[in-house]
Amino acid sequence: MAIKYLLVTNTVIYFLKNSLPENGKSFLVNCIATNQAAISFVTRIELLAYPSITNQEINAANALMSLLHIIWADEILIDKTIDVRKQSLLKLPDALIASTALVNKLELVTAPLKDFSKVQILNPLSL
Repeated sequence: MAIKYLLVTNTVIYFLKNSLPENGKSFLVNCIATNQAAISFVTRIELLAYPSITNQEINAANALMSLLHIIWADEILIDKTIDVRKQSLLKLPDALIASTALVNKLELVTAPLKDFSKVQILNPLSL
């Protein structure tokens, strides 16, 4: 199947910590199993650069990321991020993630929803 969903960093963290509601967890398991889920390179950085992350958490994050497609930056994404950041005043990491969803025509999967409500052209899916 084609990639359909871009997972936001907090969604991945909640999934790894088993903190999502059962329907959200089931949704993500299905997305991952059917190769429909991706993350931004920003999410990879945010997951692994957390100051107090343990080796066990690093291993769990790397195992999950090995099942996901990682989308890297290119000029189109950079230009879109500049536009989104100017229009929404999102923090740079969130603007990069939102722009990744927009450029790649992916549905953003987020928890909590409020983080991306400033981008009017996104229709994020909240778990």
